[in-house]
Amino acid sequence: TGAHGGYTISNYENGDQTYQKWEGTHKTTIKESGGWESKYEGTYQFLSGTGKFENIKGNGVYRGTITPKGLNEEGEATVEY
Repeated sequence: TGAHGGYTISNYENGDQTYQKWEGTHKTTIKESGGWESKYEGTYQFLSGTGKFENIKGNGVYRGTITPKGLNEEGEATVEY
């Protein structure tokens, strides 16, 4: 439970890349059954890119849930390039 953040490089089939910064919060709860669940949400912004994404600008939001069985995430973004 707390804050998280970092940077991501996304690689595309043609070799182009985008660079993003993200930050958010997460909360982990222990269930009565002994299992656990971690819910998280945050924001991200595009910092730059290469190739057709050289002038990328935009930001977005993400939210998701992690359990021992896996991850489920969704998000939205507004981007110009």
